[in-house]
Amino acid sequence: MGWEGYVALGFAVIFLSIALSIKSGIVRGLSLLYSVAFLLFAGGDYVGQYSKPASYMLYLLSLSFFAITFFYNYRFRHLSRKASLKEYIDPLAGTGNRLYFEEVVKAEVESMERLGIRYAVIFIDLDNLKAINDTYGHERGDEYIRLTGKVIKENLRIDDMVARYGGDEFVVICSIRSCGEVLSIVGRLEEGLEGLRGETSMDYSFSLGFACYPDEGRSFEEVLSLADKRMYNNKLKKRNAKTNSPSV
Repeated sequence: MGWEGYVALGFAVIFLSIALSIKSGIVRGLSLLYSVAFLLFAGGDYVGQYSKPASYMLYLLSLSFFAITFFYNYRFRHLSRKASLKEYIDPLAGTGNRLYFEEVVKAEVESMERLGIRYAVIFIDLDNLKAINDTYGHERGDEYIRLTGKVIKENLRIDDMVARYGGDEFVVICSIRSCGEVLSIVGRLEEGLEGLRGETSMDYSFSLGFACYPDEGRSFEEVLSLADKRMYNNKLKKRNAKTNSPSV
């Protein structure tokens, strides 16, 4: 094997090490693709001393993997730049808005699925936004939304995505290694949001539900629907518990 093969093999090992050590699902997926591409190139260089046709085939596969990796790298960077555009930012929450969810989040999730990246969808609903608007006025309701968006962003990782899905609903999408990993993310979100109860005089309350791809759904729509259903069930449990609690 020539020096080119050894260099390619070295890069394959470097990118594999990055993929195994990094937490970001997107970076991990791209690193794995680069590792495979360099490994195929090194294989082509090694096999070339025995069979030229097999060597050319491996080189061709290597180029194909490089092309795929460059395409998704460009796609993720393009979507990341789009996410910072003013038209995609919710002016109250400071998170992505519904347009961001429809045009950026869905496109990025589609790319994640094609790369085999696992992800979780977390649905967060503000339980009593209407009551706060009616009792304290819409200015206090706006503050309710601002505080929620701020806390959610503070407790997410750099490549996690969050959008204000509706008036009182937020959706978070985060890449994961396994479904169990989402529990730590949910724990941080719950702790941060629970902390808002002490920072505001309003009766702050929220409900949360989550689901994982591909463990609990074979499409984004299925996982989103399941997370929404679980959030609503948790909301009903709290409402029923409050209704059935004995009066003091």
